[in-house]
Amino acid sequence: MHAVLGKVAAKIEGELDGLDVICAREHPNGNERVWNIHQIVEHLALNCRFTTATLEKRLAKGKITRKQERTALQRALELMVLSFAYVPEGTPALEETAPVEGFLPPMSGRELGRVLCAEMDAMDAVLDRCRSRFGMERVAVHPIFGPLRVDQWRRWIALESGSHLRQMQRVRMLVAPNAEQERSTRTVLAKELHVPAQRPFA
Repeated sequence: MHAVLGKVAAKIEGELDGLDVICAREHPNGNERVWNIHQIVEHLALNCRFTTATLEKRLAKGKITRKQERTALQRALELMVLSFAYVPEGTPALEETAPVEGFLPPMSGRELGRVLCAEMDAMDAVLDRCRSRFGMERVAVHPIFGPLRVDQWRRWIALESGSHLRQMQRVRMLVAPNAEQERSTRTVLAKELHVPAQRPFA
C-alpha cells in the first residue's frame, strides 16, 4: 500500500485493536443518530469501494473522463481540503458511502480493521493502475471535487480517513473508557520498559 494510505491505515488498525463486538456497535450516549465505530468503518470501506468502482470504469473504457471542467465551488473545495488539508466536520456522507445495515456483519475492532485494510489495498492497486495508464491526468470525477488526478484521489481518502480516525478516538473514549485507560497504561509501560510494540504482555 502507498505510504500516504499505509500510515493512516496503520493508525486506524491500532485504534480499533482491542474493541469487542459490543463496543464497536455501541452508539455514544445511546444516541443512534451518532455513528458508532462499526458504522464509521463501514463508511470508510464503502468510500474505498466507491472509489475503486469509479476508477475501474475509466480503466475499462481505456480513457479519462471527458468532463475536465470544474466549478468555482469545486476549485475552492479542492484548495481548502486537498491543498490545505482542512476537512470540515459534520459534512453529510454521500449516499453511496453512507453506512448500510447488514453491509458488514457484527465484528470486533480487529476484524473491522482487517476489512478496511483489504478495501484500501484493493483501491490502492486500482489507483496504481490508473497512474500507470493515465499519468497525471484528471482521471475521474469525484462528486464533491470534480475531476481529480490519482494523487488527489489518494490524498482525499487519506485525509478523510484521518478525520474519521479522530472521530473513532472520541467515540471510543465514550463507549470503552476502561479499555482506553488500560491501553494507555500498557503503552506508557512499553515505552518505559523499552518493550517492542509487537511483543505481547504476559
